[in-house]
Amino acid sequence: FGATCKVCLDDKTGGNTDTGCDGNMPLCNTDGDGTCNKCINDKGDGMIDSGCSVNTPNCDANSGDFGATCKVCLDDKTGGNTDTGCDGNMPLCNTDGDGTCNKCINDKGDGMIDSGCSVNTPNCDANSGDFGATCKV
Repeated sequence: FGATCKVCLDDKTGGNTDTGCDGNMPLCNTDGDGTCNKCINDKGDGMIDSGCSVNTPNCDANSGDFGATCKVCLDDKTGGNTDTGCDGNMPLCNTDGDGTCNKCINDKGDGMIDSGCSVNTPNCDANSGDFGATCKV
């Protein structure tokens, strides 16, 4: 009981490097034994996660070469619900690169229904529509 040994300590504020971390991974996430990350998914939808910026406010804990990376949006909802960082007009997050919100995502093989599409228009054409992807026959 009492004190526990950790890899790092969440002991600095204002973007300063936490004890046990370095400039490449400055933030300590104290879950488990503690891990150093570029960012931490610690804020609610519409807020800027620790280590992120206004342009890429959402920390995707499962991306990047070494763990967490800041993105425009997160692919974190199912069943047609709007992903974090997106809105009802463009509800689906494609996490390639910094992440982009889309009406649909070309993510299924031939004969299957792409995410955001329907039986009547099953194929997402990523290069169509006024604002990117649109479902087509």
